[in-house]
Amino acid sequence: MTLLLLENVTKQFRGPDGAVQPVIDVPRFELARGEQVALEGRSGTGKTTLLHLIAGILRADGGRIMLDGEDLTRASEARRDRVRAEKLGYVFQTFNLLQGYSALENVMLGMSFGRGVDKPHAEELLRRLGLADRLHHRPAQLSIGQQQRVALARAVANRPRLVLADEPTGNLDPFHANEALELLRTLCQENETALLLVSHDRDVLGRFEKRVALETLNRASRPAHAAAGARA
Repeated sequence: MTLLLLENVTKQFRGPDGAVQPVIDVPRFELARGEQVALEGRSGTGKTTLLHLIAGILRADGGRIMLDGEDLTRASEARRDRVRAEKLGYVFQTFNLLQGYSALENVMLGMSFGRGVDKPHAEELLRRLGLADRLHHRPAQLSIGQQQRVALARAVANRPRLVLADEPTGNLDPFHANEALELLRTLCQENETALLLVSHDRDVLGRFEKRVALETLNRASRPAHAAAGARA
């Protein structure tokens, strides 16, 4: 059953010189419930913008983004915020942890915007991720790998329908990158959560059975399209 459907989704931005630059032009993309897909994308292919559109952080200029049967392109900003809190998990490349809060508090704060805080569940997630002795440590007291694990726990804590991951292993060494990726995939599988990950790392991409090149998916990222947009 389809969880996420994109149809004729477009997004453009206006540059400092006033020229309009198409950034996203996706004719169609589908993601099934519980499916795990990797999008391969180099810099400039619109990967972060695409994820922000799916998450409702940005509004598309045209087309439809259907998530769990709801059209986010027609939803108000308040509704998109609610959908994001209840149905989405997001793993950022830079983690985006709140520095003044402990590992446990960061996970619980994320839960507070969704279905409600479940402290035992948050603690169990962090323990499973090897952070039993770091529950009350702040990000500055954690290694990069440990911070990434906190970010993973926060993303799946609300048992979302879909997790979006933007270069989630980009700041990790190969060992910790592999470990973090396997943990994320396992947690998603256990909750039947779909995973949409974007990366340029061949090792990361090679672990997914289904891979899609963003340059193929997003027509705006193709050189000829970009040139035409610049001339318009």
